Amino acid sequence: MKIILVMGVICVFGAVGYLYKSKLEHEYKFLQFISDFVSYYYSNIVLVKNNTVEIINNYIITHENKNANYCKMFSKNKYMYEINPKILNYYISQSDNVSVIENYFLQIGKSEYDYEMEKSKNFLGFLKDKIEESYSNFKNKGSLYFKILISIGAILAILIW
Repeated sequence: MKIILVMGVICVFGAVGYLYKSKLEHEYKFLQFISDFVSYYYSNIVLVKNNTVEIINNYIITHENKNANYCKMFSKNKYMYEINPKILNYYISQSDNVSVIENYFLQIGKSEYDYEMEKSKNFLGFLKDKIEESYSNFKNKGSLYFKILISIGAILAILIW
């Protein structure tokens, strides 16, 4: 019975550490997905203004198999795409980052060519900083918390034994 209890404690602490690490990994991959989309959008804006819905539709089609979970961020409402704020809140931990990303996507395609180009360029710079921050969190904090929680589980298992 003790062996089952000890293994259960170690598994629970390991699972909690793994879930935290995977949340940080998903945040990093989601920010990369958004950066890829903004780069794609930036490169497909032309003087003869492409329809934003067509750009998003083409991007979803080209990335259908690669990032199927992240493409659910775009929800089609009749003829327009909207951003699902639940998915943003699920993948991104800081609420100020969520609001900046949500504001960008709400304003996408509503202004002139030059302003769209400048806005997308500035947003790509913002995303680059957030991706670097998210990657360092994933590599440092994710691995560290996973190892700490496994060791706490092992210490509790030794104390229970």
